[in-house]
Amino acid sequence: MNRGLRVWLVVVVVATALVVTATAQELVTKLEAEFLERFTRFIEWPASSSVSDPASPFVIGVVNHPQILDSLNQMAATTSFKGKRLEVRRIESVNQALSCNVVFVGPGDRDRFREIVAGVAGRPVLVVSDSSGYGRQGSMINFLTEGEFVRFEVNRNAAEANGLRFAPELLALGEAVD
Repeated sequence: MNRGLRVWLVVVVVATALVVTATAQELVTKLEAEFLERFTRFIEWPASSSVSDPASPFVIGVVNHPQILDSLNQMAATTSFKGKRLEVRRIESVNQALSCNVVFVGPGDRDRFREIVAGVAGRPVLVVSDSSGYGRQGSMINFLTEGEFVRFEVNRNAAEANGLRFAPELLALGEAVD
């Protein structure tokens, strides 16, 4: 088992153990933020994207999820993504989403979710969500909470359509919904 996968599994076990000590929603939000950083280690962006530019920050946009926005802003002070400074933005429009490397779409308005997915289609933008059914509707990674466990779906076809490649380790850990 490679080092990255071992680290990932340790994080999952530790995070699951923490469920007992924190409120469920706070923990889920923190887990999703942490997982998001880990996921970026197993995703390859095309050479033409801003991820390849060492001077550009790694940009995560958040739509309709103030809690994950807060968690990611806390992480930005101490954590790098893909070896780059993290910049977190609140996203209100598709045009704003186009300047991001990742767009996290929170639960709620399905029409807005569909608008974001359609708006970034063909662009090197990873769409992440946490709502039932979004994985099959174009989200590339979709978190699902079942009781005290957080699992995720991966939509490799949607990712590849945007020029992103998932490492086999990420595909093995998620539930495929292509």
